[in-house]
Amino acid sequence: MKTPTLAFAVALGWSSVAGAQPIELSTVLRSVESHFPLIAAAERDRDVADAELLSAEGAFDPQWRTRASAGPLGYYQPLTLDTMITQPTPLWGAQLFAGYRFGHGLSYTGMPIYDGKLETNTLGELRAGVSIPLWRNGPIDRARASIRRAEIGRTVASLGVAQQRIEAARAATVAYWEWVAAGRRMAVARSLLALAEARDAGLGTRVARATCPPSSAPTTPAPSCSGRASSCPRAGRWSRPPSRCRSTSATAEASPRCRTRRGCPRLYQIL
Repeated sequence: MKTPTLAFAVALGWSSVAGAQPIELSTVLRSVESHFPLIAAAERDRDVADAELLSAEGAFDPQWRTRASAGPLGYYQPLTLDTMITQPTPLWGAQLFAGYRFGHGLSYTGMPIYDGKLETNTLGELRAGVSIPLWRNGPIDRARASIRRAEIGRTVASLGVAQQRIEAARAATVAYWEWVAAGRRMAVARSLLALAEARDAGLGTRVARATCPPSSAPTTPAPSCSGRASSCPRAGRWSRPPSRCRSTSATAEASPRCRTRRGCPRLYQIL
């Protein structure tokens, strides 16, 4: 599982900067939230979606257009100026506009007769109004469609950030508790090792002091049994007395074939 390992490695690396203090799960999650690469990449995607939405909303910014022309040479010397401000709206594609227009001749000849529509009075002309389409660009237009698409893209990007945060937090939590469990197992192994070393040292001391035979040091000594039948746990099963044994108890005890698993003579073999 590469993702949990990477998430916890990033968190552990950044959390270890604070010092050798115990690392808590909340510290790991905060570090993952701040430095995990997949979360940072998802946030960059969300920034891109925000920029696209801002660009789409720019279609409804106020627009200012100005045009001026002059003809100082020639028989007619017209001078025209036309400036207008428009404000698009999302209401059925309606646009508000306001403008000013000025047109006058620079010489006594005035404006050309064929361009009489460009001539205004001495102070110019003001105009304002609203432009509403009857059907085209009414229900939907390019600007509103772009904004809607950008809004959906931003929502998807935000959900992507939330998804990466949840997955990274889950992966970091799993890796954290696996790391804690590994530390607990190491502590148990160390305690068992210390106990085994202490026991081995104690047994070595007993052997060195001749208080325990080397052959019986690691195990429990087998119970001893004398030549009397009453002292053997299995002797009660036989009716013959031990005096009819063809060998002594010492011989029976010394012979491995004449001993039980508990170390007592087998009476049916020595009778």
